[in-house]
Amino acid sequence: MISEPIIDRRDDFPKLIDQLGLKVGLEVGVCKGEYSKLLLGESRLDLLCGVDAYSNDEVLTRTKLKKCDRAPGKFEQHYEEAKITLERFGSRHKLIRKLSEEAVDDFADDSLDFIYLDASHLATGVFLDLMLYYPKLKVGGIMAIHDVWLKYRNGCTYATCAFAVEKEQLLNFTGKEREFPVYPPTAWFIKRAWSKGDYFEALYRHLPRLEATRDRLKQHRVTIFLPYEYEIEIQRLKPEASYQEAYNQEIQRLNAKL
Repeated sequence: MISEPIIDRRDDFPKLIDQLGLKVGLEVGVCKGEYSKLLLGESRLDLLCGVDAYSNDEVLTRTKLKKCDRAPGKFEQHYEEAKITLERFGSRHKLIRKLSEEAVDDFADDSLDFIYLDASHLATGVFLDLMLYYPKLKVGGIMAIHDVWLKYRNGCTYATCAFAVEKEQLLNFTGKEREFPVYPPTAWFIKRAWSKGDYFEALYRHLPRLEATRDRLKQHRVTIFLPYEYEIEIQRLKPEASYQEAYNQEIQRLNAKL
């Protein structure tokens, strides 16, 4: 039986990285380097690569910039700040100034243990990054996507959820960020290679936790949607006892904790 670990905040990823023995990571969308600093400072990653074009060209980067980022020279300033912030980590960090679709060729398939996407938040950009970098992630590695919620990042949310369903991965959401809605949820999954039957059994076991996270986020006016309704409805039309039993067992386990 596979049980997904719980991550309440994105700042908890270093603990999970060490727990799973992950060693090589990638952050797409580095900005000033603050999250890279946290990942390297609080985990035992051997190497974290950072990819960022540092460009205000919204077409090339598939982004919609905030007003504060449109000022001339703003991204050059971010680039210089990132280099200063991360130079302390020496050879443990490599900053790559390229568009994500150009940088992908720098990484071999199945070479990365951890990928954090925080660059484009438009549907097209998120879809592209997921499609390009998913083959680079090892089975057992973590794919994480920042800013996944409906009020602020609709495209990011739809792209992430659709991709998880297509690849039959169990999506998780951080449900206790420091201040909602200032710090939006991160969606993430551990890359699995499993049979259709194993996937659905794991999904049914996973659903109560996902529903509980959705309800907790609602209390903070943060809305997500569960991406598995279609698969669930198909199974309910012709249910298999093992799936429903897994769902019921997880409901009972969660209720016992309340």
